[in-house]
Amino acid sequence: MLKSTAMTTIVLAMLLSPPAAIASPWTEGQAEWFRHGARHGRWDCYGKCPEGRAHRDTQRHHYRQR
Repeated sequence: MLKSTAMTTIVLAMLLSPPAAIASPWTEGQAEWFRHGARHGRWDCYGKCPEGRAHRDTQRHHYRQR
């Protein structure tokens, strides 16, 4: 539920934003937030990002060891 709501909000914000907002600090902050969300096994990286690997030891309970 939270994921779909956040995605809808971000998509609407992108559609309603002027093109100049692409390089805005808000957008950069969102990109950073998405990247760090991958630490917890969520969003679009699913643990393949360096952030996800780097934090696997400190947040082992979020991952299923294969």
